[in-house]
Amino acid sequence: MESKDQNRVYLPGLNALRFFAAFLVIIAHVELIKGHIGYVCNIELVEKFNPGGLGVYFFFVLSGFLITFLLIHEKDKTGSINIKAFYIRRLLRIWPLYYLITFLAFFILPNIEFLHVTWLQQFFEDNYSFILLFFILMLPNLALAMFSAVPQAGHLWSIGVEEQFYLFWPLLFKKIKKIKNLLISVLVFTIGLKILVIALLKFGIVDLSDNFMVFKEFLAMSKFECMAIGGFGAYWVKKDVKSVLNIIYHPISFITSLALLPVMNYLCPESLQDAIHLPYSIAFIILILNISCNSKSIITLENSVFNFLGKISYGIYMYHM
Repeated sequence: MESKDQNRVYLPGLNALRFFAAFLVIIAHVELIKGHIGYVCNIELVEKFNPGGLGVYFFFVLSGFLITFLLIHEKDKTGSINIKAFYIRRLLRIWPLYYLITFLAFFILPNIEFLHVTWLQQFFEDNYSFILLFFILMLPNLALAMFSAVPQAGHLWSIGVEEQFYLFWPLLFKKIKKIKNLLISVLVFTIGLKILVIALLKFGIVDLSDNFMVFKEFLAMSKFECMAIGGFGAYWVKKDVKSVLNIIYHPISFITSLALLPVMNYLCPESLQDAIHLPYSIAFIILILNISCNSKSIITLENSVFNFLGKISYGIYMYHM
């Protein structure tokens, strides 16, 4: 749905979904930190239902959906993509708070002793300069893969993944005319590369060297396949692919996806846990499309309270630690 400003796009219900996703991450981190500092916690909840993973996977799918939706919208209206304007919008939205949290985590909070995180402090202090450089370069996910989480800023790894996706996505989008081919290529390449890495380790073709394990962890965090699945959702809606939308918009699809979300991690065999984000992502895009694009949806989340909470969800996520 377009707003009064014809250059802007507003999709109802997404603000509510943003807030719920941020809230799931907060629940997970609260329980994990309680456990680490000796308080009674519901660590079984985190392990069985994976609320933190749910929240982050949702953000990745939503990012792929929204960015692709907006790029298709712009290309349909203008015939091209304004790359410079795209980067400026992302920079103004993401960078100020990202670098504020980075500044606090590296220069202010380490001086406040009661905020020290004992089990992370030594890694942080021993590798301070390298980690700071990675954060400045918008590579917090590489810092996490190489070292350990930064106290009060470890969650910024997901922001790094999104920014890296934003870096190449509009360029590919502008260059490749067939959007469907682009989405399929990204999905197949990212999944294929991860399968290859797992196979190399499983069959002993590569050893467990530190460098290879860093690459494996960095690759595992880069959930570009989640974003590609979100991009498919945008493609189906903007191109009105009825054969797919009729299935997604069917109440049974919506209810089934919603019902599976809280138990999918619990039901999934351990051997498939490395790929759990894929069925999650499919369920999330079904949820997103029904809430934001289906005029006959059985659930609506559009109200002033959820809109407000959704608008500040980025801040909630960034500050919550």
